[in-house]
Amino acid sequence: MESSEGWDEATLQARRKQRKVAWKDSYARIYGMAPTQRQQDETGATVVTEVQCLFCLSFGREDIRGEAPVDENSDESRRRRKKSSNVKHFVTFRPDQFTQHLTREHPTKWAAYQLIRQHPDTTASFFPEPAAPSPPYDESYFFRDIPPVIFNPSAPDAEVLAFHEYAAEEFVLGKPMHEWCRFAVSFGHAFRAEPSDAYGDVTARRPWHVLDDPLQLAKRRIDAAFEFMQLLGVRFYTFADTDVVPDGQEHLWESIVPYLQQKQSETSVRLLWATANMMANRKYMHGAATSPSLAVFLEAAAQVKRAMRVTHLLGGEAFVLSAGREGYQSLVGINLAKEDARYAIFLRMVVEYRSAVGATYQLLLEPKPREPLRHQYNYDAATTLCFLHRHHLQQHFKLNVVPAHGVLAGHDYAHEVAYAAMTKCLGSLSISTGDRADAFLTDPALAALLMRTVIQHQGIAPGGLNLSAKVRRESTSLRDMVAAHIGAMDAVARGLRKAAGLYVKGDLDRKTQVRYASWESPLGRQIESGEMTFDALATKSARREAVVSGELELFELLFQRGLA
Repeated sequence: MESSEGWDEATLQARRKQRKVAWKDSYARIYGMAPTQRQQDETGATVVTEVQCLFCLSFGREDIRGEAPVDENSDESRRRRKKSSNVKHFVTFRPDQFTQHLTREHPTKWAAYQLIRQHPDTTASFFPEPAAPSPPYDESYFFRDIPPVIFNPSAPDAEVLAFHEYAAEEFVLGKPMHEWCRFAVSFGHAFRAEPSDAYGDVTARRPWHVLDDPLQLAKRRIDAAFEFMQLLGVRFYTFADTDVVPDGQEHLWESIVPYLQQKQSETSVRLLWATANMMANRKYMHGAATSPSLAVFLEAAAQVKRAMRVTHLLGGEAFVLSAGREGYQSLVGINLAKEDARYAIFLRMVVEYRSAVGATYQLLLEPKPREPLRHQYNYDAATTLCFLHRHHLQQHFKLNVVPAHGVLAGHDYAHEVAYAAMTKCLGSLSISTGDRADAFLTDPALAALLMRTVIQHQGIAPGGLNLSAKVRRESTSLRDMVAAHIGAMDAVARGLRKAAGLYVKGDLDRKTQVRYASWESPLGRQIESGEMTFDALATKSARREAVVSGELELFELLFQRGLA
């Protein structure tokens, strides 16, 4: 083998380019495909993760003998064309996987090609179109191998890329299901994050993360997100400002806002809410609105002002101020009174700016007890509402409830939702599991508890159900991402159906009313209306009742039977 010692950089680059061209040519000659994307695996080796099938590009999917002809304009025909896209994704490319595709989709052409593929001159003329990879950018590029997800309750369980429960236009208790659920895709969880966890690096590079130019990269993510939302039929999305435009690139908003407005106009997908990420940047490590640094407070104000303006321009339904890092690790060195007062001042400025720009969206606070800090000021719904009342801000804010955060505070999964609804402060929901994986909610029983409260609350508009969850680190395929959202949406839809059934039957509600029957008396109503005092009660008496069973198991049985 010829030594490379003594070669200059230009010669080395030329040699590398020759090897790369030869490598691509060999794939094209042997398999009839062109590699379009590579990345390094955990060992540092370069692996192919995406290829273009030249058979699909040149000939399309072959008609399989015995299949009924399909109308070219039908939905079935469109699904087939989408299925036979010329771009194929792999975690790690294996020839046997690709040859299975060739055998299944192009049996005749593949058999003919195998007879001549040892002769480069012949293979070059086999394909009617030049054997060139697809352009690096195509707005319908990302999910073209996955057909639109539709409601198909009769589909077999193995057909995972279909809704079995969620029927957007089906009426439940007088409202279409999409209006009860108001699902939103979380831009940050789905399109900024990549498969990873707290204990390991990213396991797959998403195809929209391949450009160096920050503006084009931001637009590419947006294209992928809107294609994904149309695929699922989701009508809303949410984002944190830095998920769309990274720190230090704020000037890009002047281009990104019109681009998002155009996408919204083309697709009818709307912004549910946006927020300012005041947690990730190093400057916010001591808090933002509660930072001991005046300079940081000013930067936080500028960032929130910009995010609120963007939300207004995009017609957002709400603006969220998340828990962030407003709190402390230790009481030592903390002035609670000053931080509490400054937080209230900051929120009052938020209210004033909303009015100044003419925005009408709902303002939301997001409770969270800890993580990243040991104790955070918006500990739970009750603590947050107490803070708002102390500072006379309760009429301006509602809560964006994350049930998983309630679990962190020691509550049941549905407690925070029920408490916020009880106080008429339930503004929106962000749902995921209550563990560190931040996985998608798939438990219909938990979903039924949530949706029972939403029904009692008569809906959640102008808020919605933000699918703020991530696929697991091992789930590297885009199909996993689609399946995860389908699973969560189906679980919530099933929960809605069961909660509606419980509401219509009324057994659980009637049983609950019986528990409090003694209060349905003149004296009970007088006490509840605030007319009585301790002295007045001393002159009253009520019929003595036996202490009866709480019948918790019976209540749980009624609930479980309602889920059947």
